[in-house]
Amino acid sequence: MTVKVTRLQEGTVLGIQCSHACMDGDSFYTMVRNWGRICRQEDFPQPVLDQGLVPVPDRVDKAQVLQLAVEHGWKRVSRLDLVKLLPVLLTGVLTERTRPFHFSVGALERIRQQVCTDVPCSTNVALSAALTYMLIRLFGHSETTECRQVTVVNGRGRLAGLPPSFVGNAAVVVPTPPFPAGARIAEIARVIQRTLEPIQEIPSPTLSNLFSLNMSAMEHKAPVAPFDFIAANSRRPTVFYTNSFSGMPVYDVDFGSGRPLAVIPHNLTDQVLIWPAAPAVGGVDVYFTGVPARTIHRFKEGSSWLWEMAQLTQ
Repeated sequence: MTVKVTRLQEGTVLGIQCSHACMDGDSFYTMVRNWGRICRQEDFPQPVLDQGLVPVPDRVDKAQVLQLAVEHGWKRVSRLDLVKLLPVLLTGVLTERTRPFHFSVGALERIRQQVCTDVPCSTNVALSAALTYMLIRLFGHSETTECRQVTVVNGRGRLAGLPPSFVGNAAVVVPTPPFPAGARIAEIARVIQRTLEPIQEIPSPTLSNLFSLNMSAMEHKAPVAPFDFIAANSRRPTVFYTNSFSGMPVYDVDFGSGRPLAVIPHNLTDQVLIWPAAPAVGGVDVYFTGVPARTIHRFKEGSSWLWEMAQLTQ
């Protein structure tokens, strides 16, 4: 981990960098919040560092892992797939990011209400469905094209034995079944909601199975992935990966001189990043990364897609 403090004429910039191999977003931003509490001599929940609490999967051989992956709809990764990804890696497309699209509290509530008329769901599910819908429109897919949405889920509290204060990596990616590109926002939300319902149980056997399969695949270096990352990074993606940090303590940081005025998101290649806006503003900021960002950057001001996004955010 590296820490850099830059003093400006009218304030201070604190830059913190940490390897994702050490901890996920929940651990990282909780660590920074607790660091501030230490500076203010305040108590905080004791972090749990014991990596032995991570659920250990049943012993299975590589052939069994591959079979389980197929049964769960995972993507078999070939050398050709990796070759197809090279242009995206070499041209820097994956690190390209848009400016934030701000969704006010009112806009989020309007989207939730519109979706919840047909599908009882959270604001996060409703927003994820709306953003997936907009990305499908961005790439002009035919109505019958098969698409998928991927959500990053925090396993703390849902994986047996893994407490909320666990420090490490406990994020699990959860892809939906395929749905047609012609689906309405509410229909996409229904698919996401049905996919996440068993995942959100406490504890969640479904999430435990996914987590165990992930661990086993890494142990055996099995050429499989939970979703088709080639389809997510093609010229016209059909897999849309969403990572939401809206519930994390990003702005709940105070080293003794007040909370931050702005927090710049991490530089991971999350295709859709939902980020909490400054408390004084409220709502969330949405960033698009990778192929969607490059496509959006080609639009001129006033294009129909940007106009639709503006209508969605208001």
